[in-house]
Amino acid sequence: MASNILLRYLLPIAMLALVACAPANNSETENFLSDSANIVNGKLVDAKDLYARHTVAIFAANSSPCTGVIIAPHFILSAAHCDLREADIYFGLVATKSTAVFYKVKKVTPHPSYCPTCDMGGMAPGDYKDYAIVEFKEDLPPEFKPVPFATLKQIQKGATIHLAGYGLDENYKYDGVLKKTQVPAVAVGNFEFMTDEKKSGSCHGDSGGPAYIVVDSKVYLAGITSRGEAQCRGYGIYGIPAAEMGWIKSVINKAQ
Repeated sequence: MASNILLRYLLPIAMLALVACAPANNSETENFLSDSANIVNGKLVDAKDLYARHTVAIFAANSSPCTGVIIAPHFILSAAHCDLREADIYFGLVATKSTAVFYKVKKVTPHPSYCPTCDMGGMAPGDYKDYAIVEFKEDLPPEFKPVPFATLKQIQKGATIHLAGYGLDENYKYDGVLKKTQVPAVAVGNFEFMTDEKKSGSCHGDSGGPAYIVVDSKVYLAGITSRGEAQCRGYGIYGIPAAEMGWIKSVINKAQ
């Protein structure tokens, strides 16, 4: 009985972690482009879009691509299940060294309570703590800036969630281009929320990326992409950074 319960939770977690971190097929960063789009059934992010100034790609050649969001000068929030060591951070609409500003990752600090093999929610809002703070030493490019955080009260069931990321498209291909989509929040817990992504949503390569809400034409960070169904055609789970502000501030303050 115990082994059946363990299998029930470990299998979904192992599959769900694939949602945004499937390995790239190409070994060279410049070959990251393919012939299609990213985020399942998404739209291109324009340079004037509010999403563009906060969202970045993070990956190294030979490693799985992920996405991140700028939360402070020199700091990006992403997902702990991503391999961010020795990675480059790409500031631009297309994540290649010829089209974007790129910096090396200086330090990665995963949440101390993140446990990749623990049942902390599965495909329901739980408390997976799938966060990593990425530090870099250079100043932000002029057009980029940190995003303000949404409050816990602002994240409600039925809210429109704006996703942005560099991940797989509906044909399960990469092109390294930043795209966006909108999905409804269908369940909200104290630490995570769930969205309906049957028509559009995040996929492999979008992990660690932002889930925004828009209030009075301003963008706020509501969630961090954590996990979803393996085929990217069901539901998505997002950690709520506002629930971890104590840890986030402590990491940033300690580094300064």
